[in-house]
Formats: sequence, structure tokens, C-alpha cells
Amino acid sequence: MMPAIAAALAEQVPSVLEIPSRRVIPRSRIFAPTLGALLHVVDRMRPLDRREIAGLGHPTDPAGLCAFMLALEPLCWIAVTRDGEPAYAFGIRCDLHDAWSIGGFATARWPEVLIGVTGFVGRMLRLVRSDRTGRIVECLSLAAKTDDHRWLRALGAEEVVTCPNFEGRGEAYKLFAWR
Repeated sequence: MMPAIAAALAEQVPSVLEIPSRRVIPRSRIFAPTLGALLHVVDRMRPLDRREIAGLGHPTDPAGLCAFMLALEPLCWIAVTRDGEPAYAFGIRCDLHDAWSIGGFATARWPEVLIGVTGFVGRMLRLVRSDRTGRIVECLSLAAKTDDHRWLRALGAEEVVTCPNFEGRGEAYKLFAWR
């Protein structure tokens, strides 16, 4: 991992970072993850997110998925709704060849934290891309998640390729990238 980027991103999230949303959508808050918050999101995860994670070869059991996410710290976060319910878990990591990979999964309450997460991820992407050591930020997404693809494009991602049978697991995925 690139220590300077990790430290800069960690500074973005003291214990709680409030990101004001616009209009009538409640504000969301971004927290460093706890096991309880991660388990809450994992237990209530949207079915397409569960399918996506399984197809990527990540752990699908609650303990394994939580351990995977916690291993990303300090580059892993939880977005909670205004009433305090964890609704979205997400993170970023530096893979081989200095490519950053971003991903997350949500509950049905994702729309309530969408605007706050969008602002946070936008700032995170600008920070990661401003560092000359990272060449690209990418996101693999289940092809069936068309609403999420619109969100990735709104964040500035370009669709690079569709993989019809990603790693022989029978699911189609799209690769998005910020260059």
C-alpha cells in the first residue's frame, strides 16, 4: 500500500466525517468500520451485491467478508443513515502494478447515503489520482447492476470492457476506470 495516500485518506475521516447532502435527502455520515457495523450491512446486503461479491471470488460468509473489509483499514468506511443505521460498506486498495481498486456493498437504504458517499468518494478519487504513484483507479461491477453503473459514470468512470464470463464463474462483469 502507498503509505502517503493511506495517511492522507485516513486524515479525511477523524472519528466521524459528516458530509452534508442537498434538498430533502437526509445527511449521511462516514465512519471508520466496526465489526458490528460491517455485520449489519453484510446481513442486510442487496441480492445483486451478494451475487457480485461471490462472482469476484471474495469471501461470502459474514465473518470472511468482514475480515476482508477490515483488512483494508484505514481505507475502508461505513456510511450510516441519519438515524444511525449502517447502509453502505466500501473501501479502496492498491493492487498489483499500482492500480487502485474500489468497491462496496449496500443495504436497501443505499439511496439515503448516496449523496454523502458520492461526495466522499469524489474527494477520495481526486486524492488518489493526484498521487503520481497510482496509475489508474478501477472498479469491477456485475453487469446486471445498471443503476450502479450510472453512479460510477457520474463519478467520472469510463466503461473499459465487459467480461462475459468473468474468471469462468458464469457472471458478466464490467470494468470501469478513472484514468
